[in-house]
Order: sequence, then structure tokens, then C-alpha cells
Amino acid sequence: MVTSKRTLSPTHWDTDWYHFDVPVEGSYTITVNGLSELIFGFVDDGGCSSPSFIASATSTPGVSSMVTTVLQPGTYSVFVALTVYDGIPCGSPANNYTVSLN
Repeated sequence: MVTSKRTLSPTHWDTDWYHFDVPVEGSYTITVNGLSELIFGFVDDGGCSSPSFIASATSTPGVSSMVTTVLQPGTYSVFVALTVYDGIPCGSPANNYTVSLN
């Protein structure tokens, strides 16, 4: 359940999924900031066979970027990934980002 701001700071070189439940309809915002360009957004979990973006955006490196949408009660995911992996080795600071959900 999302009841307050959550901030996560992973260091990964793949796609990251953060699952959460929405108890009541409301407006939700994802904010990301990373050293590399990121694609991020809200995903309707809809079962493993058909997850789809509800709202998404691409970030600018080094700048906080946001996407906001209204969600109905249900289970959703925040998806975050680098847009390009070539030339970015594992453990590189370019893989680091922060993400928050409000």
C-alpha cells in the first residue's frame, strides 16, 4: 500500500520493478534522477502475460524527471531502466539512480 513518499536507491544494470497497491483512487507521481537517461513509468500489472505502461517518460541525465497519473484501486508497478546499456559496465556510477513514489 502506498501511504507516503517512498525513496529507493538501487544500483542495477537491468530493469527494476517496484510493486505497490493503491487502496483508493488518487494521483500518483514517480520522480527519478540518474546519471544516465532512464525510461520509467507506471505499469498495470494485469498478469505476467500482458503488463503495459499506463504512463511513462524518459529522463534527462542529472535532472529530476517526473510522470504523474491517476490510478484506480489495484496493484501496479513502477518500472525503471536505462535506455542504453552499451558502454556502461556493471558497477559504473552511470547505473545509479534514485526513484520516489508519491
